[in-house]
Parts: sequence; C-alpha cells; structure tokens
Amino acid sequence: MSWVTNVVVAEAKEFPFAVEGLKIQGDVTPENHEALEAAKDAIVVLVNSNAVGDESVTYRVSANGHSNPDHKPAEGWSNDSLTISIYQASQQDIEYYERQQQAATQD
Repeated sequence: MSWVTNVVVAEAKEFPFAVEGLKIQGDVTPENHEALEAAKDAIVVLVNSNAVGDESVTYRVSANGHSNPDHKPAEGWSNDSLTISIYQASQQDIEYYERQQQAATQD
C-alpha cells in the first residue's frame, strides 16, 4: 500500500522531536509503519550529518513509499519503495508551516 507523510519544518535542534511526529496519512499497514520508522531514523541521521546544512538551518522534510504485505513483490502492485526528501526551508515554507500550526491550535 502506498503512503505519504506530512511535511515537517523544524530547526535542527528540534528536529528529532519534529520527525518523531511524522505520521502516515490514511490506512497504515504494519509494513507501512516499519518503512516510516526506518525513514524517521534515516532523516535524523542525515540532518545530524550536516549534509544539507548545519544547526542554523530550518528544514522541510517529506517521505513517501509503497509497502507490500511482508515486503514481497505482489502481482499487479508496485514493488516496495521509500523516498526521503530533505530541503533547506525557504522563508515561504516557514511562514506556511507557522500558519498551519496556528490554524491547528485554533480548531
């Protein structure tokens, strides 16, 4: 089953906490959950490596993939995949995220 995470923007020092909050939208299979947990671990390692910036950078992250039952190829379905994107966030990204956070607290 295909899956996608919400986009997260966080300062590097808060990043592990923000990444922990990533959730799959829609139905979640055990295989989806395993893939998401692996993605979270990889995201934290990559950000901590300073490969896309240092502690002064704010990041935007997304992850998506597809997980079949038992992670085995299934006739008529895509094979398992996992994609992680980590960007240095633009000011527009940061402002959008802040508006989303404010809207969520008002509901």
